Amino acid sequence: MLIKKLGVSLIFSLFLVALTNAAQVTSNSDDGEGSLRQVISDSEEGDTITFSDSFTITIATPITIDKDIVIDGGNVVKISGGGATSILKINSGNVVIKNIILKDGLAKGGNGGVGRHEGKHGGGGGGAGMGGAIYAVDGVVAIENVFFLYNKAVGGNGGATTNTKWVTDYAGRGGNSSLGSGGGRGGNFDAVRNRRFELPGKRGGFGGGGGGGANILHFGATGGMGAKGGFGGGAGGSAYCAYSNLSRLTGRYQIARGGQFGGDGGRETGAEDSAGSGGGGAGLGGALFIQGATVTIKDCSFIDNAVQSGVAGAVYKGMVGSSGSAARTVCL
Repeated sequence: MLIKKLGVSLIFSLFLVALTNAAQVTSNSDDGEGSLRQVISDSEEGDTITFSDSFTITIATPITIDKDIVIDGGNVVKISGGGATSILKINSGNVVIKNIILKDGLAKGGNGGVGRHEGKHGGGGGGAGMGGAIYAVDGVVAIENVFFLYNKAVGGNGGATTNTKWVTDYAGRGGNSSLGSGGGRGGNFDAVRNRRFELPGKRGGFGGGGGGGANILHFGATGGMGAKGGFGGGAGGSAYCAYSNLSRLTGRYQIARGGQFGGDGGRETGAEDSAGSGGGGAGLGGALFIQGATVTIKDCSFIDNAVQSGVAGAVYKGMVGSSGSAARTVCL
């Protein structure tokens, strides 16, 4: 009976060791066997991830979490974005992050596309930069005893308009946020004859900048309105309709508005071939941005985290858009 009990105890102990190893980080590499990224990918629902040593882990791209897990740094682990990337993106799950340092993360919104063809395209709006260390898209998240150090969210710059010739593809494309939806695309540039034909940009998704409008050559057209940015994204610049007064008379192609906190797009001036530049994206949540998740924060420290708005693009014969906001709403 004693031998049987010892055998059962040994098997149970080996099972616990195997389970612990399966959820333990043994390498400070960004990826590969034993890395935090790989352990999260391989972990089962409900696992607690621990670390075998006092690592500093520098990552090149955000680590995505979409399951029920606990990450416990044991107060000896630092995860760094290296000043080049945000650190964690939480899409879903019941997630606990505790006893760890998250440092030097950067959420950078994409710059708006450059409007081309001799000023006939408005510049695209810059995307929002959201959540330098953590971007909580959805799920239930508990953050306990975490130090947020030197993380930053930076909005993308609005796209300029230039005098580059013979580019007849698209108007300025909206910028992407580092973790949000992509920005909208501008309308085609073309020589059209339909009365009140218009070539507006496409609106940005969440965090994305709006696309710039396209100029139209012939009388009777209304030009191209820059598109509105998504939340935090800058708007695209509008473009003038050559040989027509309609764009000026209707006022429809004056200023496209940025998404909440995003910069407005620039407008055309009424001069032939004029177009506005894109507005800058917002910087939102130097350390943490909460989109749709339920987040609780306990015993955490926030030290020297920062936000910075994107700037409006330069302009060719038009008007400059506005910069985005360095806002702290629903974010830290």
